[in-house]
Amino acid sequence: MTLEIHTIAPIVESSAITLARYQALLDVECADQVGVRVVGRMLDAGPTSIENFTDDAFAIPGVLRAGIASQAAGARGILIDCMLDPGLAALRCALEIPVVGAAEIAFRLAATLGHAFGIVDIRDDTGPLVEQQVLSMGLQDRFAGVRGTGLHVAEAAASPDETFARIVEASRRIVCDNNADVIVLGCTEFSQHATALRQELLARKLNVPVINPTRLAIGTLVAIERSGVAHSKRAYPTPATRKTLRGYDLPQLYDRARD
Repeated sequence: MTLEIHTIAPIVESSAITLARYQALLDVECADQVGVRVVGRMLDAGPTSIENFTDDAFAIPGVLRAGIASQAAGARGILIDCMLDPGLAALRCALEIPVVGAAEIAFRLAATLGHAFGIVDIRDDTGPLVEQQVLSMGLQDRFAGVRGTGLHVAEAAASPDETFARIVEASRRIVCDNNADVIVLGCTEFSQHATALRQELLARKLNVPVINPTRLAIGTLVAIERSGVAHSKRAYPTPATRKTLRGYDLPQLYDRARD
């Protein structure tokens, strides 16, 4: 029996990132997942990229809508495929199936693979966002820092060669200057470059693991579902009362709340 999981890219389609392109990237990332079907979703309404706290807030209603639709369509687990994990806690409360976030999985595993992990990110100003995430997970003592590539998400999607060159340089700096011994790619748009980056760093005698957040999170989600567990409903309780929700197309969320 095929296990179907859904990934939610918490953005709307744009000329740089379409649903067809996103699904094609997922098919490559998941080629080694035997017996698993991965279905990519994007939002009907929201930002074209997630690069700050405001983008994150605008994405959450769409993430909830997409997640509810995925569970209704038979998905056995959901990945929020963005390194800010927008709506992660909210979706865990709304759903019964396992929900994971790309950043949470990547950061927590990175902390077990070395003494200090560094993040290679978009732009050059995401430090406060990343630091808040690391702090919220209690991983600050294992965090070497973040290095930006100076690229917006759309630029990274449109110029893969330039993107790779900048990722390589940011990775070199985070290892040599910040003493990171594990690298986490801080934007899921970077995931396609993970294997080539690892080889390039080895060629430069920098033998450090490179974490591909999308692939790692999908594999972890599959393992969680196959082990028969999901997030705790004591930690992430279903909304307990029915109420009116105005201005949002999310009637299923409170219609099925506990009385």
